[in-house]
Amino acid sequence: VTGVQTCALPISAIAAFEAHTSLALSITSFPLTRNFTARIQNAPITLSALRTTSLTLSASNAPISIEAETSEADVWNTNGEIRAKLAGEKLVLKAKNSGITGSFEVRNTLVLSTSNAAVEAEVALVGEARRYEVSVGTTNALVMVEFVEQPRGRELRSGVETTNGLAEVRMHREYEGALKVRFETRGHAEILTRTTGKYDEWRRRRRGAEGED
Repeated sequence: VTGVQTCALPISAIAAFEAHTSLALSITSFPLTRNFTARIQNAPITLSALRTTSLTLSASNAPISIEAETSEADVWNTNGEIRAKLAGEKLVLKAKNSGITGSFEVRNTLVLSTSNAAVEAEVALVGEARRYEVSVGTTNALVMVEFVEQPRGRELRSGVETTNGLAEVRMHREYEGALKVRFETRGHAEILTRTTGKYDEWRRRRRGAEGED
């Protein structure tokens, strides 16, 4: 699809979808069997209830909003926020001068990277991977990561990094593995578990509701 804003297609017959346009793209309940690719300039991308094997999105100067289940996702945005609710084996979201916010069900690998904007992520490690890899980073802004699920006996290797900002990480009670938290100047880092006295305080800041467990 090129330069088309609205289209109707027989879903059961589609193996791949590709769009290159400067118009806004909005798709709801669009299950696919193989590949979904969209490259949009100066207009938003909104995807909801999408199922596909491979998801590739590229945008600039406008937000991306995604709700999808996929095997692999590669998402890039410049000067536009990324908001995501994704489930997949390998999820890579990168931005420039814009924030990344979302919840992620990760079966193997998660990469969240931006600059000059915040990253806030809720991460559930699911499936039966022997080892999970999670990397989250930004510059000149805060990073907040909460691991809400981790299979018992499975290893997590995680890196969280920022400069000139706050870094906060909350690990799941089943956590085992290696964690690296790095920050530089004018910031601080906290690693929180249910046994730390600051857990409830962190939850109130993160969720915006007092008393939530």
